[in-house]
Amino acid sequence: MKFQKYDSYKDIGVEWLGEIPNDWGVARVKDIIKENIYGTSEITKESGKYEILGMGDIENGVITYPKKKFLDSIPKDLLLKKGDLLFNRTNSISLVGKVGFIDKDIKNISFASYLVRLRLKNSENKIFYSYFFNSNSFINFARANAIQTANQANLSSTKYKQLNLPFVDSNLQIKIANYLDKKTLKIDKEINLFEKKIKSYIKLKQTLINQTVTKGLNKNVEFKDSGIEWIGDIPKDWEVKRLKDFIKYTISGEVIDISYWNEGKELLYSAGKNPIFSSFKNFPNKKRTKNNDILIARNGNGFIHIPKLNSIFTNVVQLIRLTNKVNIKFTYYLLENIKHHINKISNGDFIASLNKTMWFNAFVTIPPKQEQIKIAKYLDEKTSKIDEVIETSKNKIKLLKEFRKTLINDVVIGKVKIK
Repeated sequence: MKFQKYDSYKDIGVEWLGEIPNDWGVARVKDIIKENIYGTSEITKESGKYEILGMGDIENGVITYPKKKFLDSIPKDLLLKKGDLLFNRTNSISLVGKVGFIDKDIKNISFASYLVRLRLKNSENKIFYSYFFNSNSFINFARANAIQTANQANLSSTKYKQLNLPFVDSNLQIKIANYLDKKTLKIDKEINLFEKKIKSYIKLKQTLINQTVTKGLNKNVEFKDSGIEWIGDIPKDWEVKRLKDFIKYTISGEVIDISYWNEGKELLYSAGKNPIFSSFKNFPNKKRTKNNDILIARNGNGFIHIPKLNSIFTNVVQLIRLTNKVNIKFTYYLLENIKHHINKISNGDFIASLNKTMWFNAFVTIPPKQEQIKIAKYLDEKTSKIDEVIETSKNKIKLLKEFRKTLINDVVIGKVKIK
């Protein structure tokens, strides 16, 4: 997409801004605000009259209201109202400087001391500055001025107020705010459509796996009652067993210091992450993967993975070594189905730690081994196509989010002229 530039630009001596449009000016944050105030340092409770927002309640310029922290009383001057901006003065360097905008009428809501409330002068457009304070250029400049310690960074309101920004008249502020509202709404709708598509294809994949590992590929065979409510009918020549009947060996991994190097390369698996290339010496052979091994995360979303031979794995991963009675890829799909079932009966609140009793006592459907191989091959082919659609949609969402950020940034600092 091609954008128009302003007719002429000038250098104002502010390095992070570079050149700005000729008829724009320069100001400091303190020139556009009438008040800044720190939040309450009182220890919050789980209930009370006043909700207290924390530094984790700002994301992408939006304030969430999680209703988790409360106080029974709060000074009136610390109550928030529509049009207020909250800036995060203390956090990790990647999060400090975030600004959230209160875009609706609220009641009985205040904020914690790590946040600073900014109230702009009546002549300034709040929506324009909400976009500006969260633009890539300004937020990077703000973080560069933060004082960093070992675990966090701090950007005091005193220093924040001294930061430079381009100054434009109120009419242009309104035009820019309206333009960005319109453009970002369109982008957000596109993102939402892709997110819905991803959810739809994830559900399709889950349904496909469930139907195939419990009903098989031939729908014309004779069926029988499995005796398990959530499984239902299964082909007549299939068996129902417990997962543990096909487990030869299981063990959790080691606490691994990834700075401990040795010659050679092996694959290190950690829950929820892609394999990391690393190497170690004196690692127990019984905790190295072999054929017919599957790894399951003991926490997080319970990821399931078939590792490469002779891989090593951390203590948050459980190894399951299968007997040769089952095909490993077919068992992988069985485990995915069990995980989905556990997630479903727990209302989406997946187990925080691997409950071996729950997993290993789970009932599974076992067809003859040759049929297992055919089912696994069929699911490999079908799910790979679904995964491709999901990955493509994720990439498009990533590009749209990057475009959204770039558009906001370039408009609010004058690189792009709005029509």
